[in-house]
Amino acid sequence: MKIKAFTKKPYVFDFFGTLYLNNYDILSEEQMKRLTEMKKEAFAKLYKNNDESLFRKDISPELVYKLIQWSLDGYEKELINSFRDKNLSSINFDPYWADYYGFLDLLKTIYYE
Repeated sequence: MKIKAFTKKPYVFDFFGTLYLNNYDILSEEQMKRLTEMKKEAFAKLYKNNDESLFRKDISPELVYKLIQWSLDGYEKELINSFRDKNLSSINFDPYWADYYGFLDLLKTIYYE
């Protein structure tokens, strides 16, 4: 759905992406609180109904989730820094998606048996 919406109205995504990347520091305390809550909800949905039997037995599922979240947070910060002050509509995201899926495969290798 996101890709379909992006295809129809890329300028909307470009606007919000640019705002997020370049003006993150202008968000009010309330907006930052809402953004933090949205991220918590997204992670809760991400971790809901997972088959934890696939996880390594020597690491608790809670720790696996925490380590994955820390990894994703760091990955997000790296991307934000690389996209800062760039026109998002001119970026070819295909290599970034390939890197992301490779990153997910690596996380599976690390945390799955």
